[in-house]
Amino acid sequence: MSFLYSELGNSRLVLRVCAKFYGVTEGLIRGPWRGKTLVHARHMAMWAARRFTPESYPEIARAFGGRHHTSVMHAVREVESRLSVGNGVKEAAILSELVSGVISGLRGKE
Repeated sequence: MSFLYSELGNSRLVLRVCAKFYGVTEGLIRGPWRGKTLVHARHMAMWAARRFTPESYPEIARAFGGRHHTSVMHAVREVESRLSVGNGVKEAAILSELVSGVISGLRGKE
């Protein structure tokens, strides 16, 4: 496993980028709160973590406050379902660019 993924390119990095993107704290995304805005940010962050890291569902779940791995699976399915019908495509594209840009920038520092 490369330095990037073991130290920097993990789901916590994705969580940090997503928290900034949605204007909330990492603690709020990891926390138990279920407000619509936080759930949306959490789902998008879990989806991005699954897409941009080699981490398993359980590893992502641990990074998101010790949730059950099926919570991550549900989040990924929800986001992919919305994207398949054209909802949130622009938002997902912007978020994907941000996350991949951060990870690409870190790869250059390996």
